Amino acid sequence: MKIALSALGTRGDVQPMLALGLALRRRGHAVRMCAPPDFQDRVIDVGLPFCPVGHDVHEMMTVTCRDVVRKPLAPMRVMDEMIRLQFDDLLKACEGADVLVGAGIQAAAPSIAAALEIPYLYTAYCPVVLRSRQHPAPLVANQQLSGATNLLSWWACERFFDFALLSSLNRERRKLGLGEIRRIYDHLFKSRPTLLATDPILVPAPADARDDVVVTGFWYFEDEAELEPLDADLLAFLAAGAPPVYVGFGSMPSEDPERLTRQIVAAVKASGQRAILHRGWAGLGDMDLPEEIFLVGSVSHPKLFPRVAAVVHHGGAGTTANALRAGVPQVVVPHILDQFYWADHVRQLGVGLAAPAMRKLDPARLGRAIRTAAQSAGLRDRARETAVQVDVRSGLERAVAAIERSEAQPSEVSEP
Repeated sequence: MKIALSALGTRGDVQPMLALGLALRRRGHAVRMCAPPDFQDRVIDVGLPFCPVGHDVHEMMTVTCRDVVRKPLAPMRVMDEMIRLQFDDLLKACEGADVLVGAGIQAAAPSIAAALEIPYLYTAYCPVVLRSRQHPAPLVANQQLSGATNLLSWWACERFFDFALLSSLNRERRKLGLGEIRRIYDHLFKSRPTLLATDPILVPAPADARDDVVVTGFWYFEDEAELEPLDADLLAFLAAGAPPVYVGFGSMPSEDPERLTRQIVAAVKASGQRAILHRGWAGLGDMDLPEEIFLVGSVSHPKLFPRVAAVVHHGGAGTTANALRAGVPQVVVPHILDQFYWADHVRQLGVGLAAPAMRKLDPARLGRAIRTAAQSAGLRDRARETAVQVDVRSGLERAVAAIERSEAQPSEVSEP
C-alpha cells in the first residue's frame, strides 16, 4: 500500500509516527511522511520521504504563542490560517495514497481522506482524547472531578471547538465539494478504527471507550541504530559522579527562559542532585550554570533515561513512555492539555510525583520532589517493576495490522 502519515504538532507527535513509518516500510509499504516544515531534516535522516504541511510549529509556538503556559487557548488565534494551510498542503501530499493515518492536530485530514475516497485512521497518544466520564476533556487541568462533571466538561469543550473552528473547517470542506459537518470533535478525533498508542496494561482505554478503539501499545523505535548516540561530553559527565536527574520540558515554550533556568538551578541545588538540563524549545540554559548541571540539546531519551536517577519533564506522551520503559522515577510538571492527565497517571501508577503546574512552579517545592524521586527506594522499585511490564515491540505490530486491515473501511465518520 501507499500510506501517508500525517503528524502535525511537536516532536512528541512526530517521533512515534516516524517509528510507525519505519515499521510499515519494513512490511513493504510505500510510506510518505507529512509534518511541519521544521521536521524535514529529522524525517529525511531516518530515510522517509517528506512532505511539509502547515506552519513551522517551533516558530508558531515560541513567537506567536509564547504565552501558551499562562493562556492555554492562545494558539486559537492562528487556527484559521493553520486550517487553510493544512487543507492546501495535505491535499497535495496525499495524492496517490491508499490510506491516511493522522496524529496531533489534524484539522484537515478526515476531510482530505473523504475527498480522496481513502480510509482514514486517527492516532491518539493519550486516552484523554477519548470522550469519557473517567477523565475531563483535554482543556481541563483538574483530574479529580466526578464522572458527571467530567461529562459536563466534555460538553463544554466540544461546544467551544464548534464555536472556534467549525466555520473555518466547513469553508475548506466546501472547496473540496464536501458537505458541512455539525460537530467538530467527533469529526476530527473519531475514525474507524481509532488507534490509541498507549500500553494496554499500564495506560488502557477508559472503560466506556468506543468498541472501535484499538489500543496498540506505545510506538518505540525498535532498532538501536536508529537512535541518536550520546555525546562524548555527556558520557563523561555521566561517568563523573552519581547518576544525575534529567530536567527537560520538550517543546514547551517559556515567556522568560532566563527566569525559568534560574528556578530550575535553584530546585536542583535544593535537591542536592546533579542534573542534565535539556535546552528544549524554551531555550533554557543560556547563562552560567553550576558545574553540577550539564546542558544538552537534542538527546536520545531511550539511550539517556536508563542512566539517570529520575526524569523531570512536562508530561508529554513520548517522554512519559520512554521514562516508563527506562524504569526510572518521574516528576511531572504539566503545562497544558494531556500533560495533566499524564501527571496524574504517573502518580497513580506509583512511578513518580505530580508536581504543581508550570504556572505555579516553586523551586523549593520542585527541589523536594526531585530529591524524593531520585532517592526514594519505593519509587525506584515500582518504576523498575513497571518497566518490565512495558511491551516494547507489540505496539507497532498491532498498529501496522490495523492499518493493513483499513482498506475496507469507509473514508469518513458519519455525523451523530
